[in-house]
Amino acid sequence: EMLAMATRKALVPQVVSGRALARKVASAPARLRGQAAASVRVRRRVTTTRLQATSSNGDTLGVIIVDHGSKKKDSNEMLDAFADLYKRKTGRDLVEVAHMELCEPSIETALTKCYSRGARDIVVAPYFLSPGRHIKQDIPRIVRNAAKNYPDVNIEIAQPIGLDPLLAEVIESRVKAASEEL
Repeated sequence: EMLAMATRKALVPQVVSGRALARKVASAPARLRGQAAASVRVRRRVTTTRLQATSSNGDTLGVIIVDHGSKKKDSNEMLDAFADLYKRKTGRDLVEVAHMELCEPSIETALTKCYSRGARDIVVAPYFLSPGRHIKQDIPRIVRNAAKNYPDVNIEIAQPIGLDPLLAEVIESRVKAASEEL
């Protein structure tokens, strides 16, 4: 039961302020700076109820789904397809995709699009499974740099996908499909 409780707690999308992240990382001891970006104090939680188009303060909420990025067009198009699925499932309209590197749209480009569509609260949702270097260092750095151009925007970075019972079901469906080919 403790594991289940810990897993449920880990599944709640937790976010941190881009500005708070920069302050927290800068004030962290050197040995912890790499970890600080992913383990800073949670400022608020993002609820993902259907048709929620505004943040807790009433502003228009933008979502940027960010993956690594690839030189392969098919891989990048998969993120577009996921964003469409996400929009249909959540009822959110202001959703942009971004690639951390290698191709457009970049995080800065997606942020600009969200801003031009009226978002003043933006959640950057990493389309990554685990909290590695990109989650702990690269994405926060890129977001921090892009945020400098938008001082009136509150930007939060959600945790990566992480452990979720639904992922076990997805993997099992893939295992079953592959085992039928044996």
